[in-house]
Amino acid sequence: MAYVYRHIRCDKNIPFYIGIGTSKYRHSDKNNRNEIWNNIVSKTKWIVEILIEDISWEDACKKEIEFIKLYGRINNNTGILSNMTNGGDGAFGMKHTKEALIKISKSSKNRPGFWKGKKMSEESKQKMSETKTGKP
Repeated sequence: MAYVYRHIRCDKNIPFYIGIGTSKYRHSDKNNRNEIWNNIVSKTKWIVEILIEDISWEDACKKEIEFIKLYGRINNNTGILSNMTNGGDGAFGMKHTKEALIKISKSSKNRPGFWKGKKMSEESKQKMSETKTGKP
């Protein structure tokens, strides 16, 4: 099952992002967001509002498209959202091949400072937790 959510700027009390998710963390995750989203979040606090819950992925995609069309996008001068697409284009159910997973694993080991195979300090764990919740 999926859900549709929006991020709301606390300084202006207006939505700035519409999204869909299936995990309990995606709506509050700061990772894998675009530059416009990151710029807004760096300037103000934000909250999450779940708009629709317990719907199929297909229905969530349709609703995401409707909401993005309603509010419009900043990057194409049609509105206020930081979304970069018209929506409905998530990767639900995508699975990497075994070969792709091996390649990702190997490249992860070679990146400086990457966490794979390392013990994290309590401080690092706390920072990651704060990032996931969207609260400093």
